[in-house]
Formats: sequence, structure tokens, C-alpha cells
Amino acid sequence: MDSLMKMVAVALLVLWDVAQGDFGVLDRSYSVNVTVGQRVSLSCLKEKEHDYRISQMEWKKQEVGGESKIAIYNPRYGTEYFWKNVSLILESSGEELKGSVLHFGEVAVWNSGNYICELTTFPHGTVKAQTHLWVAERVSKPSVTYTCSKDSVTLTCNGEESDIKWSVNGRSMEGEFKKTVTVPGRPDHNVNYSCTAWNKVSEETSDELTIRCPVLLSIKVNQDVREGGEVSILCNSTPTADQYIFRTPRSKHPVLVNADGEFRLQEVTKDDGGLYTCQPRWTHGLCDDANVTVQLRVLPNEGSGGVTPRVASGTENRLLLLATHCWLLLYLLALTD
Repeated sequence: MDSLMKMVAVALLVLWDVAQGDFGVLDRSYSVNVTVGQRVSLSCLKEKEHDYRISQMEWKKQEVGGESKIAIYNPRYGTEYFWKNVSLILESSGEELKGSVLHFGEVAVWNSGNYICELTTFPHGTVKAQTHLWVAERVSKPSVTYTCSKDSVTLTCNGEESDIKWSVNGRSMEGEFKKTVTVPGRPDHNVNYSCTAWNKVSEETSDELTIRCPVLLSIKVNQDVREGGEVSILCNSTPTADQYIFRTPRSKHPVLVNADGEFRLQEVTKDDGGLYTCQPRWTHGLCDDANVTVQLRVLPNEGSGGVTPRVASGTENRLLLLATHCWLLLYLLALTD
């Protein structure tokens, strides 16, 4: 559509019941929404069924301190303009005035407001109609960013000031119209978020975004371990996982551990030494494929760390026995002397 298209608001002069003689009040108003830079025409035309004659037409704008004159027309004196960049187009049927059209060149935001068309008529006096003009900038395309905390993700829709609505996988998120949205836990990797910025004249939607929060992992062995003893390997993650998967040197299959992340080994042998891998697991969606490792070193038993007793051979035993007999014989001979 041509950005300079003509936007016409027909503010018809609809009066209260003519039989009551109340001709000075309009029972409804009109609204026109346009973007900056468009050309706008506001129309004020008499309805066919009214038989009054128009002797003067005036356009005004409501301001904080009162009404601001824009243009006035009188058949005797012509048209007087109080604003620049406007023109007044007269509508008539033969010699009878039907109303006027107030035409704006390229409008700006400050042109927004309530415009009053005031007609001086015979025999009913002054009648008025009102049109609200709303001029807005076209919204620009927003973008989505996010921050990860321990237990949630905060999404932010970045862009100019406007109304906001959120979508997940192309579907509207009910009740979410703020600039920021907090999502508990960690979204699955197949979930895409987007936001739409909009106002009364335009809307733009961001690119879809997949959330990938880094996983913080730690693993440690609670103590040194010797053969025959027991040991615990502790694994923790942020966010906290529902389970932890351990891979051990002795097992070909992974071992599942509950949310406390403690893997216990009893009656440790030297074959338990080696590399242990821990990977967090979430029930609803995999947050990441992150894992962490630790090396377990198994020390020899304390009893095997001293001097090993020497075991005598068979020859050594016989010589020892002979020496003992000889010693006893000499001892007995000494007693007989």
C-alpha cells in the first residue's frame, strides 16, 4: 500500500433527536490510526437528513491549555489558516455547503490528538464533531536475548517502546505481554522463542531463538582410598540434574545415580582405579551434553606397605635344626663337668 495513501476519517455530524432541538452535541467520535510520514485527511460532512445550513466552518485541536485554531472558512471572508502544512477542502452541493476535509501533509507524532470540527449553522447554531488522530512510528524488528540463572532463564525482547507479545514454537504464550519473561528450569533444545513488537499501525516479529545455557559441573573424590576400603565420588551441576550418569573403568554400561550425585564404591580393588566420567541428566529436555571427569587412584593396602618377612628354604631349616642340637649337646656336657 502506498505510504502516502489518503487516510480519510469521516466524522459525520450525527446529532441527538432533532425533535428535541438539541443540535449542539455529537453522540460519538471517530479514531484514525496512521504512521509517521503519511498524508491524512479528516472529513467533517453534514448528513443528508439534516436540513440546516452551514454559514461557517472551523477546525481546532484540543491542547493541554485549551483549543488551538487550525483553519476557518467563511463564505464572505474566505479561508484563514493558523497552521502550516494543512489545507482545507470544501465540500458542497451546488451553492450549499456540505462540510470540509482537513488535509495534512506528512504527519508527525506530535500531530496526534483530538481534532474538532465546529460548524456554525442556521437555524440551530453551533454543532461539533470530533476525530481522534493517532500517529505512531512503525515499530522496528525486535530481538530476543536471554540470561541463565541457577533455576530459570530470563528472556528479554529488545526494541523500541511498544506493546509486546511472546511466542513459543510459533504459538502465542498466553498471558505474556511484558518486555521480560521468566522460564523455569531449562527449556528443551527443540523449543524456539520469539517476540512481536506492535502498536496500532504496525508489528514486527523477531527471529526465533533457541536457549542454550552453559552447564556448570564439578566432580571430586571425597578421600584417598586404599585397596579394601570404600570411597565416594561426588558430582554436582548447575542447574541441578534429576540424575547423573557415571561411566567407570570396570563397567561397560553407564551407572545411574540419583539427584544427590554421589557414586559409592565399596571394597575397592586396584582395578577400580582409573578415569570416572559424570554427565547430568534432566527428565524434561536435555540441557547439554556436558560432562566432567576425575581420576581415581587406588593405593596399596597399608599391611602390604612394610618389610615382608623372609621365608626360609628347606636346607636352611635343616642346618638350623642341626645347630640347635649341637648347642644342646654342648650345654649338657658342660653340666656333667
